[in-house]
This record gives sequence, C-alpha cells and structure tokens, in this order.
Amino acid sequence: VISMSQALNASGDMDEVSPSEKMRKMTKTIFNSLAEKNKDNSGFWWDFYVDFFQKAAESDHFDAFCYYIFQKSTDGEFRKWVKDNPKKVQDFKVWRNENKNAVKED
Repeated sequence: VISMSQALNASGDMDEVSPSEKMRKMTKTIFNSLAEKNKDNSGFWWDFYVDFFQKAAESDHFDAFCYYIFQKSTDGEFRKWVKDNPKKVQDFKVWRNENKNAVKED
C-alpha cells in the first residue's frame, strides 16, 4: 500500500498539488486499500483501526481528520488550517469520539 502511494507521488500527477492535498490523496489511497483488504482479515488492528480509518475516509470529516493528524508536520499549512477552522476540528473530534470504538461487523 505504501509503495502504491509512493508511486502515485512519483507519477508526476501530484507535481502541482499543495502538500496538504498530496497528503489527503495519499492518506485516502492508503485507507481505501486497507478497507479492501479488511474484508478478508480480522484481529485487533483490522477490527478497530482499519474500520475506523475506512469510516474516516468516507466521512464528511476526512479533510479535518487529515489536517488534524498532520498539523505537527513541518509544513505550516496544516497548523494554519487547524487554527483557522476550529469548528471543523471540533466537529471532527465529536465524530471521532462517536466512532472510535466502532468494530466491523461479521
């Protein structure tokens, strides 16, 4: 999955894309790939983390999720977005708390 996201990055398709858009696209690619493999796997990682990541990728809070988790990166664009969008960040945190214990159903 990581190789695939690196290939996407190296393909030239993302040369004109901002760092935040690049990270969102790569994160969504990874989450979608994990979701495809989630159907055939089980265990703590698959049942808790991957299911949550899949729901995050499909939610209206995905952009806030990405900006929030990458705000400590070296690119100030992420921190600025978090600072400028406190309502979206708070809405994401509420969504996260409501969904963090969701487990995939067999």
